Amino acid sequence: MKKGVLKALILVSVFTLSSCSSETDSQSNYAEKEQSVFIHVQNQLQSKIDYIQLEIYQEGNMISSGTANADGSPFKKGENLEFELLEEDLPLEGTTEIVVLVTETNKNSTKKINNSVTVDLAKGREHFLVIQGEAAGNSILKEAR
Repeated sequence: MKKGVLKALILVSVFTLSSCSSETDSQSNYAEKEQSVFIHVQNQLQSKIDYIQLEIYQEGNMISSGTANADGSPFKKGENLEFELLEEDLPLEGTTEIVVLVTETNKNSTKKINNSVTVDLAKGREHFLVIQGEAAGNSILKEAR
């Protein structure tokens, strides 16, 4: 009797897990991408950095979004980071200015990248930016083409 109940529980578990399809997940992710804007930032700094923050300005309003590795390790040169902007954050249309700030490994201060980039927002659009330079203090931000 116990073996029969155990087999039935295992079968129910297998059917439940197999009915969870990534196809549904990918469709919802696609729908989410169509309703948001993604900002991709590639780190090309020679120095190691622990934290990257975006300040996004639009019509006098500013939102800020930052990221760090969960294990505390620095971002590697060439590493790509993705920031998602949602309609509840700011209107996803019109011109916006993006400023990037970074915190270098073993430094106690956050430094602003020397320039900003202006992009036109539209739902479903992606923007690709690159941070280049020796260190944060003498770096530039530009759109990747």
